[in-house]
Amino acid sequence: MKFEVVWEFRAFDGNKTLWHYQTKNLITTEGLNDVLTQYFKGSAYTAGWYVGIVRSDSFGTFAAADTAAKIVTAVPGVGDNQWRESTAYTQGTRPALVLGSASMGSIDNGASLATFSINATLTLNGGFLSSSSTKGGTAGKLFGEALAIPPQNLVNTNTLTIKITILAASA
Repeated sequence: MKFEVVWEFRAFDGNKTLWHYQTKNLITTEGLNDVLTQYFKGSAYTAGWYVGIVRSDSFGTFAAADTAAKIVTAVPGVGDNQWRESTAYTQGTRPALVLGSASMGSIDNGASLATFSINATLTLNGGFLSSSSTKGGTAGKLFGEALAIPPQNLVNTNTLTIKITILAASA
């Protein structure tokens, strides 16, 4: 089985669309191992997934070896993922990934987009999926990461929405 995850980012200033783009997801080894363990071994099922956003400053790279335990909100150091989570939004937790019904090997959150009410100036460099809702949290699993090319600017009072489509196919 192979997975493809498509992220659709949209930024708004009130009702005006500022920018919109789509990108594909890198699935981490931690995420792949979690899928295999939960589905084929039937253990430690993670029912909740949450969407986080990544700042462009101090950004190094997304990597398959990234893990939830190495998420940071400060400048990354040796041993951290080489990126920083942004907490520059008013929601108290990372927005939940609320998926609809799977059909034809596809599932998405189109009916319930992950929404961020931005409360500071931010250059967005991408997003990630974690099994922890805690902003800046390092518990749980890191499923995948999506890079914004090029990085996109947001300011206080902008709204960012993220649609995530997960596609599964026979390899």
